[in-house]
Amino acid sequence: MRVVGRWPYGPAFAVVVQGRYAYLGSGGAVLVLDISDPSSPRKVGECVTPGIVEGLFVSGDYLYVADYKAGLRIIDISDPSFPMEVGAYDTPGYAKGVHVSGSYAYVADWDEGLRVIDISDPSSPMELGAYDTPGLAKAVHVSGSYAYVADGEAGLRVIDISDPYSPREVGAYDTPGYARGVHVSGSYAYVADEEAGLIILEFLAPGPHIHVSATSHNFGSVSVGSYSEWSFSIRNLGSANLTVSSVSSDNPAFEVVSPEFPQDISPEGSLEVKLRFSPTEAKSYAGTITIESNDPDQPSVSVSLSGEGVAPVSVSLPDTLANPEDTFVDNAKVMLGKLYPNPFNSMVVIPFSVSHPGEVEVAIYNLKGQVMWEYDGWFAPGWHRLVWDGRDMSGRKVGSGIYLVMVAAEDRKFAEKVAMVR
Repeated sequence: MRVVGRWPYGPAFAVVVQGRYAYLGSGGAVLVLDISDPSSPRKVGECVTPGIVEGLFVSGDYLYVADYKAGLRIIDISDPSFPMEVGAYDTPGYAKGVHVSGSYAYVADWDEGLRVIDISDPSSPMELGAYDTPGLAKAVHVSGSYAYVADGEAGLRVIDISDPYSPREVGAYDTPGYARGVHVSGSYAYVADEEAGLIILEFLAPGPHIHVSATSHNFGSVSVGSYSEWSFSIRNLGSANLTVSSVSSDNPAFEVVSPEFPQDISPEGSLEVKLRFSPTEAKSYAGTITIESNDPDQPSVSVSLSGEGVAPVSVSLPDTLANPEDTFVDNAKVMLGKLYPNPFNSMVVIPFSVSHPGEVEVAIYNLKGQVMWEYDGWFAPGWHRLVWDGRDMSGRKVGSGIYLVMVAAEDRKFAEKVAMVR
């Protein structure tokens, strides 16, 4: 892009264009600029307002001004060289934005929400109804029977204006930033969300709408005879109950543990689904979980799964554990073997022995007591090993230092220090 023209005199807070004229909100006045030659805009008219021009909307021969503390101002622009105020309505808040549709003006009125004003007689505008939004109404865009309000920290609010005397909120989306502007086109809303940038939202038709928190998952390496579990959530983003009729697996190594189906999820509700990976052979596994529901647009949703079955490995044990009769003391369920190599550079083997089937937790802590890595799974009796590659749960390499390896089952815990040397 390149600059081809400029009106260098500010301030400029709002602008709207109709035909060959640009109407510029310049502090406490509206300037009418002839832009027929974009390289040389020139002022042809001016109308002073009692407030500060925050928003502008042009419709026919009238310019509608959101004039901050002075509310809504209506300016006759039939003669662009002589714009003249013909009507006004002093809204209870601070008018920040305005949109006109038919014979109504919709004003984003800061801490007083959305105001609906009858402008069928421009010389005598009259408020018909209002809706006090939870945030600070900064801008408004009207499309069909709905007003979309950029509501500051309360995000985007959707107001049903089919009854101008009694507007009501029918939807909302809490944007991550601070909603300052909004434009609606088709089935999308474009929200200027301050530090969060531009947020694009899609409007969904009435009915249930499924959303799955993940589309794939890798269970990693799991010893044959043991298992690993993982959970994902199913949300209903729609306006009617979502019925999840079934969640099924095409591979018996991947099992749906809970809950039982069918399940109903109310609008904005969610459901947690727990899966289990139980390898029976030392090989790679792949499978698909299929979710069937009454979502008219997505009746079937898939989640891809993978995992690696690894055979239990015999390990060299310290002399103190060489005698099987000495392996378990006081009926301890789990014992930690000797970590090797120690110190280590890229990976360390964590051997442990289980006396009877059950859950075992393995965790790595730094000296501040923070969890660097953890693994929780079901193990059969016997010796097993896990390998830690010196990365935290986010996949980042940890620094050199001393770490504590803990193995726990039921009420029995064993720990040993290991040194990482980069």
